[in-house]
Amino acid sequence: MKRAGLGLLAGLALLACKKEPPPVPVVAAVTAQLRDVGPRLISNETAYPVFLYGDGFTAGLTLQLGGGVAVPTVMLDAQHLTAVIPPDGAMPPGLHEKSVELTLRKADGTVLPGRVKLAVANDAHYPKPVNLAVTPDGRHVLVPVQQLDVLWVFARPGGTVQSIPMADGPTGVGVWVDPQGVTWAVVAHEYSPTLRLVRPDAPEVAAVDIPVTGNASDVLVDGKTHRAYVGNHRINAVEVVDLVARKVVGRLPSGVHPRAMVLSPDGSSLVVANTGSEDLSVVDVAKAAEARVIPKPGMPIVGGHTEKLSAFIMGGKRTRGLAWSRSGMVFASGMGPNLGPNPAREEVTMNGGVSVVDPKAGKVLRHVSMGGGLGDGVALDEARGLLFVASVSTGQVMVLDARALASDDAKAAKALLGKVEILPPADVPLFRPAEDFGVNGRAGVAAHSGPRALALVDGGKVLLVLNRLTRTISEVDVQKANKGVMTVARTHRAPTGVTQKDRWLGEMVYYSDIGNTGMSCDACHPDGTTGGVLFTKGSPMQIYRSSHMRGIRESAPYFTPQRTPSLMTTSTFVLARNRFQNPEPAKTEIHGLSIFTGLFVVPPNPYVGAHGEPPPTLELPDGKTGRPKQGLILFEGKGCSTKECHPGPHMSGDQDPSTRGKFLDVGSGQFLPLRPAMQDAREGTWPPAPLLGAWDLFPLFNSGSAGYGVAEDGTLKVTHSFALRAVMEHPGAARHGAIKTLTPTEQNDLLAYLMTL
Repeated sequence: MKRAGLGLLAGLALLACKKEPPPVPVVAAVTAQLRDVGPRLISNETAYPVFLYGDGFTAGLTLQLGGGVAVPTVMLDAQHLTAVIPPDGAMPPGLHEKSVELTLRKADGTVLPGRVKLAVANDAHYPKPVNLAVTPDGRHVLVPVQQLDVLWVFARPGGTVQSIPMADGPTGVGVWVDPQGVTWAVVAHEYSPTLRLVRPDAPEVAAVDIPVTGNASDVLVDGKTHRAYVGNHRINAVEVVDLVARKVVGRLPSGVHPRAMVLSPDGSSLVVANTGSEDLSVVDVAKAAEARVIPKPGMPIVGGHTEKLSAFIMGGKRTRGLAWSRSGMVFASGMGPNLGPNPAREEVTMNGGVSVVDPKAGKVLRHVSMGGGLGDGVALDEARGLLFVASVSTGQVMVLDARALASDDAKAAKALLGKVEILPPADVPLFRPAEDFGVNGRAGVAAHSGPRALALVDGGKVLLVLNRLTRTISEVDVQKANKGVMTVARTHRAPTGVTQKDRWLGEMVYYSDIGNTGMSCDACHPDGTTGGVLFTKGSPMQIYRSSHMRGIRESAPYFTPQRTPSLMTTSTFVLARNRFQNPEPAKTEIHGLSIFTGLFVVPPNPYVGAHGEPPPTLELPDGKTGRPKQGLILFEGKGCSTKECHPGPHMSGDQDPSTRGKFLDVGSGQFLPLRPAMQDAREGTWPPAPLLGAWDLFPLFNSGSAGYGVAEDGTLKVTHSFALRAVMEHPGAARHGAIKTLTPTEQNDLLAYLMTL
C-alpha cells in the first residue's frame, strides 16, 4: 500500500506540472532462430556433441537432422543450445562426406526460422588401422580399427579374417595369457571408457570389459605381472590395470599425450613416448616417479644431412616406435632430434632414424640416420641382434644391427644392413603415373603402402608388417636379414577395403615422401594433430608451432605467415616445398590431398554430458575447479567472442569470409627466445586461432610459447602441460583481451568453458 500511494502522488505531481511522462523504452521482440552449428564438420564414427547458436532459444527444443532423426537439446541461454549427433552408419561407403540440414522444432511441432548445414565425414566406412599385435603361437594377428569399432583377427597361415565387435573407437591392442593359459586380446578405446578382453581363437566367448578412463591412446601388457598399462591423452598419464582383478590399481605419470610404451625386461621401468610434449618419460613403476629425457645440444647425429648441426639441437621430435634391448638400451624411432636456430639458418631438418637411449642414465646417446624415410614402428630380434624399422613415408622396412647401434658412433654409422620395399597390391590406384616413381632420387611405388607397425613371428623367421595405406598385412621372410636380404612372401587383405578413392589418394599423398627429403605432411602434422615446434617455415625465420589440422577447412588463410587462401592452394605450395619440387605436384595429388585434409575433424569433447551440456563444475587438468556456464558468460561478456577474435562456432574470425584474414597483435607470445640472435625476433600480427578442441592441444600460440620455455642448456622445456593455463599466465596476456582483469576464480571458470568446446 505504501508503494502504491507514493506512485499515485508522483503521478499527480506530473499532471500538476503539465509535464509529459518519460517515454517507455520499446524493446524489439527477438525472433527465435537458428544461426549456426559448431563444429560445422563432424565424423559419423561416434556420437558428436555440438553447440547450436541463435536467438530467442527456449527450453524443450528438438534438433531435427534432415527429414530423419530428432535429438533433444539442452538450453544454456537464449543464444546457446547443445545437442549430441548420433553416429550414422547408413551413409553409402563410397561417399566421403554428406551435408545434413539442421532445424529446430518446438514441442508443438513448429519449426523455428533458420536452417544450417552440418557436414558429416564418412569415417565409419573409412578404416585407418595403425596398431598390430600377435598371439604367442603366431596364429592370430590382431588389428584394432577405431573407425569401424572392430578388431580384425587375421588367422595364419591361411589368412582368413574375422571382425570381432569392440566398444567405441578401439585404438591400442596387446596380448595377455591368463594364469589358466588362455590367450586374450586386450583392447583400449578412444571413446569408450573400457578395456575390452576378447578371445581371438574363440570370439563367441563373451567379452570382458574393465572400466578405465576414456580417451586411451595405446596399451601395453606385462604378462609376468598380469597387468596392462594404458596410455591416456586426456589425463596425460598411464593407468595401471590388474587384468586378473579386472580393475585399475594405479596411475603413472607421463608427459603430454602418452602413446607408444615399452617395459624393461625386469618390469621395473616403463619408457613412454609422449607425442604432445615430444619427449620420453622414464617411469619407475614401483615409485610412480618420472624423469623426462630429450636429445641435448652436441648429442652425436650419425649420418644424414643434419650430422653437422648437432650443436643446435633444441629437443626431440615425436617418437613413433620403442624397443628395449637386453643391453639396457632403448631404441626409439622417429624423425630425429629437433634442430633449432643455427647460423646457417637451415630449417625444418628431418632426419629419420633410430635414437639410442640410456634410460638408467636418463640420456639420449646418439641418433642414427636410416638414410631416408621416417622411422615408425619397430620390432627387435634380440637373439640375432637385429632391429627392424618401418618407414611409412617411403613404403620400406629397414633392418639395422642393434648391437652396433648400442655400441659407439663409429659402429652405429654402419648399422644399416638393408631394406625391403613393401609394394602395394596391383589394383591399388597410384597418385601419380608409375613412371614418376623411383627416378631422380625419388621414392618408389612402395610409397603407396605405408608400413606402420611390425611384429616378429615363427621364431624370428617372419616379420609381420601392417600397411596403413593399403589396409594389408605383409609377411616378410627375414631369415637372411642379418645379410640385408628380406623378401615379401605373401600379403593378407583386410575384410573392409577402401571405396572413397579421391580421399584415399589424398591419404597416400599425405603420408608419403616421394621426394626422399625426409619431409611429408605427416612429419609436421602427425595424423592431423599438432606436430610440436620447428625452426622454421618461412619469413620471419623463427621457431613455429606445427598447428593441428582438425577442422582446418574452416580456418583459412593457411600456412602462416604466408597467406594461402584455400586448401587447394596450400596443398600445391606445401607439396612442392616438402619435396623440393621433385616432382611438381600433380592435379590428382592436390585434389586428393585437399579432400583428405579437409575431412580432419575436431575430436568429440569428452567433458560434456549426455546431450552435449557442460557440467556444473569441471576439474581442470591442473587440479583446480571451474564452472563452464559461468565461463561462457565471461567469454561472451569480456569480448573474447567478437567477430574478429574467437566467435562461435569455430571460435575464430577466420571461419567466415567477412572476417577472414584479420591479423591481430595481442601480445600472445609469438617468439620463443632460444638463441634469439639466430632468429628474426619479430612478433608481428597473427590470426586468432580456433579454440574448438583446445582441451586436446599442446602447445599453444604460434610459437609454442604457451607450454614451452627455454632451459639453461639450450633446449626447450615443458613449462605448462596444461597449455590453456599457460595462455592465461603468459606475460603478454595484458594485451590479450581482458585476461589480466579476471580474478583467479574467473580464470578457472573461463578455462572450464574452453575445456568443453
